Amino acid sequence: MLGVAATAVDNKQQQLSLSNGEQLGFDQLLIATGTHARQWPEELGGKLDGVFLILDRDDAQQLGNIWQINGSV
Repeated sequence: MLGVAATAVDNKQQQLSLSNGEQLGFDQLLIATGTHARQWPEELGGKLDGVFLILDRDDAQQLGNIWQINGSV
């Protein structure tokens, strides 16, 4: 949804809340914040397992390693 901000993630219910009041369900969720990487706010789940900030090739490699070991992220 272009132009609609995500405001909250509920991992247990697998729901993404949007700024327009809508809620979307998900099986897996990838949040790409745009051309400038920024940390997902801690109060919105930024410190949860499975939340990664990819700034460079090393970060991407680390994510790939975790993916190979666990079969998912």
